[in-house]
Amino acid sequence: MMFRAAEHGGAAAIAALAAAGMPRLGLAVVAQDVGARATFARMGGVEAGGLIGAGLLWKSDTILMVWDGAVLGKAR
Repeated sequence: MMFRAAEHGGAAAIAALAAAGMPRLGLAVVAQDVGARATFARMGGVEAGGLIGAGLLWKSDTILMVWDGAVLGKAR
């Protein structure tokens, strides 16, 4: 299942997936968006690695934030 923050809002998507009982969740965040990274870390996300995202207009450094089922259960 894929959500785009512009359509659903990152925090709202995480809450919806947690409520649906998702066992794990991964979210790609642009590395320079330190505000989003801090918000998702406060929500229990852990930075698990990076990649170069294709992007719509240009390539970007991207950080993969992950949550496991136990953390998602607390987010409900």
